[in-house]
Amino acid sequence: MVSVAHSTALDALWVSLSVFLVVLSFALVYVVIRLRSTADRLVASLDEIEAKADPALRNVEATVERMNARLDRIDRVADRAAGTLSRLESGVGRVTAAVARPAERVAALAARTTRAGEERTG
Repeated sequence: MVSVAHSTALDALWVSLSVFLVVLSFALVYVVIRLRSTADRLVASLDEIEAKADPALRNVEATVERMNARLDRIDRVADRAAGTLSRLESGVGRVTAAVARPAERVAALAARTTRAGEERTG
């Protein structure tokens, strides 16, 4: 037979364990509710950040597109300028060749005339 004192101690242990589990359950429910609240605030903050960042990102995208268009125009102008400079260089080369030949002939003629004059006087 089980003694009354032993039975009362065992019952008290079960009651204590039951109270502990009930308190633990309430504590866990409280923690879960607080985590849910924190998660809701985090989602709201992320939504707000997204709402503020979206127009800024659209502005950046539009600016990049405008800059790309301007860079394309500058690239076309630079290509045209390079083509013009190439043609100009070619033309200058032809003019230089056309002027240089007669200038060389005139210089040679002047040198011969100078030598001929020096030979007569000398």
